[in-house]
Amino acid sequence: MITRFKLFENINDGEPQDGDYILYKSRRGEGLYDVLAITIGKILKIRKVYNEAQVIFDVPIGLMFIDLDKIEFWSKNREDLEALLASKKYNV
Repeated sequence: MITRFKLFENINDGEPQDGDYILYKSRRGEGLYDVLAITIGKILKIRKVYNEAQVIFDVPIGLMFIDLDKIEFWSKNREDLEALLASKKYNV
């Protein structure tokens, strides 16, 4: 049996930019459920003056302004973050 592993070399490359997909850090303690930490969002606009980004998240969250310092992972490709979420789900 051949097993292929996905390397996440494209994740967190440089600074987050407009159009990047993101995963936000959990607002709660470790082990507590936080829907924001498992929902992929897309950066619409970054406002460096306020150190925040306007992000549209998947359902059920929608549009939000978030702190740039609390973005955990970002990538140009949504598939990279979906694979990362799947690997976290199975502790790979």
